Amino acid sequence: MNIYLLNAPNTYNYGSMMMAENFIYYFDKACNTRNEYYVETDDLKNTQARLRNATGMDNIHTVPMGSLYHNNNISRRAMIKGVLSSKGMLSDLGKKMDNLVCV
Repeated sequence: MNIYLLNAPNTYNYGSMMMAENFIYYFDKACNTRNEYYVETDDLKNTQARLRNATGMDNIHTVPMGSLYHNNNISRRAMIKGVLSSKGMLSDLGKKMDNLVCV
């Protein structure tokens, strides 16, 4: 399952780090399956390294902020179009996600 994590962009913030780390670690154990985690952040390499080190898992990927939407953001027109037709809002990466989690 592909899971997109929001609200954990700064792993140097103790709260953000612990929420992301605990969710990833315990969700994999609870599901008893291997999930792929995509964490939205500005600091791609450091965030990935810190989360992989803390959880001991290599199924954590980092993506730039706003990767869920086309052009890294969503315009008002695209949002209205997306709500009315469910098209136009999500990027290709966003369409591959099975779950969206705000930690």
